[in-house]
Amino acid sequence: MGDPKKSKKMYSRPKARWSLERIQSEKEIVKTYGLVKKKELWRMESIVRDLKRRARALLGEKNEVDEKVLINKVIIMGISEQKGKVTVDDLLDLKVESVLDRRLQTIVYKSGLANTMKQARQFIVHGHILVDGIKSSSPGRLIKVEDEGKVSFAESSSLNASFVKAEKSDSLKKPLKEEVEAA
Repeated sequence: MGDPKKSKKMYSRPKARWSLERIQSEKEIVKTYGLVKKKELWRMESIVRDLKRRARALLGEKNEVDEKVLINKVIIMGISEQKGKVTVDDLLDLKVESVLDRRLQTIVYKSGLANTMKQARQFIVHGHILVDGIKSSSPGRLIKVEDEGKVSFAESSSLNASFVKAEKSDSLKKPLKEEVEAA
C-alpha cells in the first residue's frame, strides 16, 4: 500500500535507457527549455502519455460527456496547438513541447520577464515571480491560459525597478567594436 506521507512517482523512466536518438532529442529539449534534470522532461512526457491514453480509450467508447471533460481540460490548460475546435483525434497528436510551453519557467521567459530560460528559473526559485498575486517558487508549474497574463514580478522584489531586458546580441556587440576601433 505504501506510506501515505510519500507520494508516488509522477513519471516513468524510458524503457530503452541507452538509445542514442532518444538521448540526443532529450538533450536538445533540456537545453531549449532550461530544464535542470531529465526527470522534469519525463514528468511532462507522462502527462502527454496520460492524455493520449485517455483519448484512445474515449475513441473506443464514444462517451461524449467524458470527451467534453477531457477536451475542456486541454483547452483550459492551453496544451493543444490548435486554436479552433479541438477533437479527441487531435489529442493523439500532442507533443511534449506543447506541455513544456505551459510551464511557468517558459512563460516567464516568453513574456519578457527574463532574458534567458535559466534566468527565468532563477527568478522563480528565488521568489521574484507572482502568478495571479501569489508567489510561486516552482518553475515546473503548469499555467492555465487565463493565468498567463497574470504573471508578474513581486511588488517586494528588487527586480521590479532594476530589471532591464537585454537587447539583441548584435546591438550589444556594436558598441564594443566601436570602442576597439577608437582605441
